[in-house]
Amino acid sequence: MAAATVSSLVRFVFVILLTVVIGECRTLELEFTVVLGAGRRECFFQPMNTGNSLEIDYQVIQGAQLDINFSILSPKNRFLVNEMRRRDGDKQITADLDGDYKICFDNTFSKLTEKVVYFEIYVDIPGDEDSADEWSQFARSEEVLDMELEDMQQSLSLIKSRLSRVRHVQGLFKNIESRDRAVMEENYSRINFWSTIHCALMIFVGVMQVYLVRHLFATKKYTRT
Repeated sequence: MAAATVSSLVRFVFVILLTVVIGECRTLELEFTVVLGAGRRECFFQPMNTGNSLEIDYQVIQGAQLDINFSILSPKNRFLVNEMRRRDGDKQITADLDGDYKICFDNTFSKLTEKVVYFEIYVDIPGDEDSADEWSQFARSEEVLDMELEDMQQSLSLIKSRLSRVRHVQGLFKNIESRDRAVMEENYSRINFWSTIHCALMIFVGVMQVYLVRHLFATKKYTRT
């Protein structure tokens, strides 16, 4: 009896792990932080098949006005997304052609300041329904703890999607905090710079005032010969 229970538990855990692996294979998640020098343009290529869904979130976290030009081009170099001077964005497209889709960040309009851009890429790949049906038959035949594999797949997929969304939101908050910190540090440096200049100017004006007042009230001594 104990051996049968352990065997059922092992099969249950195995099916759960297999379901998670299948779910993971259906979504590709990538994240990058890139530095764009002044006057530079950088592009990244993501291979996709027809029907794949691509979602990209980006934020400029450091550099001048915190803006960048963003575009997505199809394998035929046709603009699918083209945004100008944006601080952040969230775009999603569905591939209608097989090939490499080009994701570009353009800082050519800035001649003096480099930009730091953080972005995440999500590619949803349709799963293999035949494989899922095979494992569903296996689960039904074994009656693992009276649960259907389809129900487990739906529950795990829901949990995975919600956890991915939580991770995504946490990443956004982290990037916003980094961007705000960069802005505050830049403002702090400016305040210190101009405060130093004002202090030096006040000291110079004070010294000049003392000199001029002493010069105005200075008396010349004459000696008789």
